[in-house]
Amino acid sequence: MIRLPRLLDKQLNEVARLHPSRLSATDKLDPASTATMGLPYSEPAVGLRDYVELFDADGSKGIYRVEGINASDSERQTVNLSHGIVTLEDYTMPPDSSLKGSIKTMLAAVLAQQIDPMWTLGDVEAPEDETYAVNAGESIGLQVIINIAALAPEYAFSYDQSKTPWVLRFRKREQEPSCECRLSRNMSNISVSFSSQDMCTRVTSKLLPGGYMDAD
Repeated sequence: MIRLPRLLDKQLNEVARLHPSRLSATDKLDPASTATMGLPYSEPAVGLRDYVELFDADGSKGIYRVEGINASDSERQTVNLSHGIVTLEDYTMPPDSSLKGSIKTMLAAVLAQQIDPMWTLGDVEAPEDETYAVNAGESIGLQVIINIAALAPEYAFSYDQSKTPWVLRFRKREQEPSCECRLSRNMSNISVSFSSQDMCTRVTSKLLPGGYMDAD
């Protein structure tokens, strides 16, 4: 049994249970996961930047923020939501800000710039004896932590929103598959697309004969 979405106020107290006519979510390892929800006319209206807690068969999917609203004849609202990590888009880093140190040190420096602190840093499994540098001057906070995470691709963010401030963790990615897709059971339809738009056929280097090497 899947619980109904909870509409929350700015203090994250429950305002109402929502009965969406449709709800779809896209989960991402890289921030931020998104969801789209259709609300019939019988449901209360939600506002921009309201919070909504979503659920699936495993329990809470996390607390999301309303990022966009559309109205139509068939539904009162179509609500676009992004995971609560999107609150790190609400501020920018200081001009000429340059971060240097371990992944943990740099993540802590980014979260320290929050104007209305929603997140605190939890455990960071990336080694602390490895030093990196990131140019963050006037960059949006969320983009900076994405850039930091890109330096250690074998790790990924996880979130704990069970209490405030929410906890941001950076943990090693699972090495074993945790799910599977059986096309004969899980799919009603499927399509596969191919594109050569990003295909590269030449590598250049002064160390190569003639300065480059071509692939087929």
